[in-house]
Amino acid sequence: MMIAAARHFRDGGAAIGTAEPRVPHVELASFEGVVPKSTDWRTLDVQAQQTSAAA
Repeated sequence: MMIAAARHFRDGGAAIGTAEPRVPHVELASFEGVVPKSTDWRTLDVQAQQTSAAA
Protein backbone atom coordinates (compact mmCIF):
# COMPACT_ATOMS: atom_id res chain seq x y z
CA MET A 1 0.00 0.00 0.00
CA MET A 2 2.80 2.43 0.81
CA ILE A 3 4.52 1.79 -2.53
CA ALA A 4 1.25 2.48 -4.36
CA ALA A 5 0.85 5.69 -2.33
CA ALA A 6 4.40 6.80 -3.18
CA ARG A 7 3.80 6.13 -6.87
CA HIS A 8 0.50 8.00 -6.72
CA PHE A 9 2.26 11.01 -5.19
CA ARG A 10 5.11 10.77 -7.71
CA ASP A 11 2.56 10.90 -10.51
CA GLY A 12 1.00 14.12 -9.20
CA GLY A 13 -1.58 12.76 -6.76
CA ALA A 14 -2.14 13.91 -3.20
CA ALA A 15 0.20 12.70 -0.45
CA ILE A 16 -1.17 10.47 2.30
CA GLY A 17 -3.01 12.54 4.89
CA THR A 18 -3.44 15.62 2.71
CA ALA A 19 -6.76 14.74 1.04
CA GLU A 20 -10.21 14.04 2.45
CA PRO A 21 -11.09 12.04 4.46
CA ARG A 22 -8.31 13.13 6.81
CA VAL A 23 -7.47 11.77 10.24
CA PRO A 24 -6.17 14.33 12.76
CA HIS A 25 -2.55 13.64 13.67
CA VAL A 26 -3.46 13.46 17.36
CA GLU A 27 -5.64 10.41 16.62
CA LEU A 28 -2.90 8.46 14.83
CA ALA A 29 -1.36 5.57 16.71
CA SER A 30 0.43 2.37 15.86
CA PHE A 31 -1.62 -0.82 15.81
CA GLU A 32 -0.46 -4.39 15.98
CA GLY A 33 -3.04 -6.95 15.03
CA VAL A 34 -4.53 -9.00 12.25
CA VAL A 35 -7.55 -7.68 10.38
CA PRO A 36 -8.99 -8.54 6.97
CA LYS A 37 -7.33 -6.67 4.10
CA SER A 38 -10.73 -5.27 3.14
CA THR A 39 -11.02 -3.46 6.50
CA ASP A 40 -10.83 0.35 6.29
CA TRP A 41 -8.17 1.24 8.85
CA ARG A 42 -10.04 4.45 9.70
CA THR A 43 -12.88 2.37 11.16
CA LEU A 44 -10.71 0.54 13.68
CA ASP A 45 -11.15 1.57 17.30
CA VAL A 46 -7.56 1.03 18.33
CA GLN A 47 -7.81 2.49 21.82
CA ALA A 48 -10.71 0.20 22.74
CA GLN A 49 -8.83 -2.83 21.38
CA GLN A 50 -5.67 -1.91 23.29
CA THR A 51 -7.67 -1.43 26.49
CA SER A 52 -9.38 -4.81 26.18
CA ALA A 53 -6.10 -6.54 25.30
CA ALA A 54 -4.42 -5.10 28.39
CA ALA A 55 -7.22 -6.32 30.68
